[in-house]
Amino acid sequence: MGTRSLTRVIDKDNQEYVTIYRQLDGYPDAHGLQLAEFLEGRKIVNGIPIKSTGIMSNGPGDLAAQLVAFLKDEFPVGGIYIEPAGTKDACQDFEYLLYIEEGKEPIIEVLDPNESCFKGNVEKYYKWQEEYK
Repeated sequence: MGTRSLTRVIDKDNQEYVTIYRQLDGYPDAHGLQLAEFLEGRKIVNGIPIKSTGIMSNGPGDLAAQLVAFLKDEFPVGGIYIEPAGTKDACQDFEYLLYIEEGKEPIIEVLDPNESCFKGNVEKYYKWQEEYK
């Protein structure tokens, strides 16, 4: 049996853009680290700058699409699924909330299973994982 997880991309108005179900390896030291890797150094913009540099997402909708593509690269068939926004019970062991706001660092919150056990930016996530081991 795999370690299931749900990942939600949420904007500043608490609007959920996507719910991603992962069937296995949903632990914070597996899926959570992949999320941190994806978000690391990413700028959240509103409109693509003419002289764009670095990794960026044009708002939470673009970030959600990029995240799905990133995760599906490892699991072209199965493993990663899109669920209806607002899905609450997928027998998940962990839930990841990604708070996305223009001009601000993405925030990761980890629920285990319904209680928050971490909330912070990517740098703090890496530190938490070092302590979590």
